[in-house]
Amino acid sequence: MLARVFIRFVLPALVVVALVFAARRWLEQTAIVVPVERADAPNAAPGTVTVAAERSAEVRSEVSGRVVESALELAGTVRAGDLLVQLDTSEVEIQIARDESEIAAARRRLEIGNPATHAQLLAARDALVLNEEYFTKGTIAQLTLDRSRREVAQLEQQTELDKVNLAQQVAALESNLALNRRRLALMTIRAPIGGVIAEVRVGVGDLVNSGATIARITSAARVVEAKVSEENFAGVQIGQDATVRFTQYGSWLWKGKVSRILPEADPQTQRYRVHLDVEIEPEKLVPGITGEVSILLDLHENALVIPRVALVGDTVFVVDGGVVERRRVEVGFTSLNAVEILAGVAEGELVIVDELDRFRDGDRVRVVRRSESTES
Repeated sequence: MLARVFIRFVLPALVVVALVFAARRWLEQTAIVVPVERADAPNAAPGTVTVAAERSAEVRSEVSGRVVESALELAGTVRAGDLLVQLDTSEVEIQIARDESEIAAARRRLEIGNPATHAQLLAARDALVLNEEYFTKGTIAQLTLDRSRREVAQLEQQTELDKVNLAQQVAALESNLALNRRRLALMTIRAPIGGVIAEVRVGVGDLVNSGATIARITSAARVVEAKVSEENFAGVQIGQDATVRFTQYGSWLWKGKVSRILPEADPQTQRYRVHLDVEIEPEKLVPGITGEVSILLDLHENALVIPRVALVGDTVFVVDGGVVERRRVEVGFTSLNAVEILAGVAEGELVIVDELDRFRDGDRVRVVRRSESTES
């Protein structure tokens, strides 16, 4: 009899209770939580970071010419002074040979002078000697002697003038030769800095105009530049520790230090710029990647700390007995990942750290610790 009653009445009731309990558990949200803990709470100046090449150089051709040889290869590495492009030098070499020949001839003319003028000067000097003798003897007048002297003076002046003109010709030819030699040297274009070829604009056979950009080189050295707002900049000093997170690498954090503080703020954003030395593999510092930085200014030891992601404005979601409670908190020091809580929660209480927008006061939730969620 009792067995029949159990099967007919009690067992169905137990099944219903079990189903209700299971349905309730199924309808409950899952909340990823962490406990409020005691730890060192850093006061940090937040900022954004950008990675850039320490130096970037546009390679330009200072002369016109046709490319006959090129060592330009996109993403190739070069050292300062390496040959990049060779322009055709044949016409310039012909002009240099012509200049050298003309200079040699002009120097020879300068040495021997004008033959006709030189002969006239010798004859005029001989005549002057005779006229001076004749004048002493009284056989010619003063006027004839003076005329002979003027002729010698004029020819001497002409000889000196010829030398000056020839010297100017030599100087002009030498100047033109120097220009052509410089042009010849500029037709061999070398890398101004060592680094990676980031852009190539010419190839063999192309005609290059004077002043045209033929390539761009970025140095292998990198600069990690942080920008800090005016209100957070006051306590930043060289040598302070920093924590850097690059967007491209997710949640990975790298240690760093402030290595340089630039003297002026950006006039448009009024954000101050500092350079960081970051303990990271050099190949990860790709120019153009961005991220966040937290520069350590001060430290509160043994403080109540929660993850920064648990904070929404000045509130957190606490789970107590499977029920969500939204609480207002008083915030202390803030860093890249953690927030100091001065009031509003107690050590050991559980705060929600994931998908906070899904929760409201009074929600019933199933608690999963973040470490358990990560393991699963």
